[in-house]
Amino acid sequence: MAKPMEDVSGSGMHFHISLYNKKNKNLFAEKNKKKISKYLSYALGGLSKTMGESMLIFAPNANSWRRFKKGSYAPISPNWGIDNRSVAFRIPSSDVQNTRIEHRVSGVDANPYLVALTVVSAIEKGFKNKIDAERQTTGNSYLKKTSSKNKIPTDWNSSINLSKKSLFLKETLGPELHKAFIAIKEMEYNKVASTVSELDIDLYLDSI
Repeated sequence: MAKPMEDVSGSGMHFHISLYNKKNKNLFAEKNKKKISKYLSYALGGLSKTMGESMLIFAPNANSWRRFKKGSYAPISPNWGIDNRSVAFRIPSSDVQNTRIEHRVSGVDANPYLVALTVVSAIEKGFKNKIDAERQTTGNSYLKKTSSKNKIPTDWNSSINLSKKSLFLKETLGPELHKAFIAIKEMEYNKVASTVSELDIDLYLDSI
């Protein structure tokens, strides 16, 4: 479970990725210390652009969504920053050869193979379409109003509906897996939504 306990932060599954060319040079490494490389910018742009429609991969269950709240160390916006643990895509401090993206969105309950596939596909989309990264987020992103044009769903049902319509996710997973994955999540959602929980009883049984 991504959020097994109410009073502590949830469990994330951070995914680190860097890309090297045939000469074993890191494409994400900056040539100018004051500016990130164009490849890193495109990668971040693709990840940010597709984060919303990919959230069902990163947060596949009802419990997954309990991780995402302010101050929880789980990202709530498609933003990036250098050595910033309040953003979705962190660039850890490192030497040039080890420059990488730490994708901090997924919970521990996500399928690591689907996460890897979706992250790589998003980066490829950024490369192909030359999608530049938005402005870097500095400081505590939880205290700032996001200026990103890329929006993400805030609940499980919205995520299912958005992923169902996503051409990017359909191309990434393939039509058959995309259809099956969405169908399973819709069934799970309907089961959870129709279940009368102990919390329902506690809150509403005796209320007028």
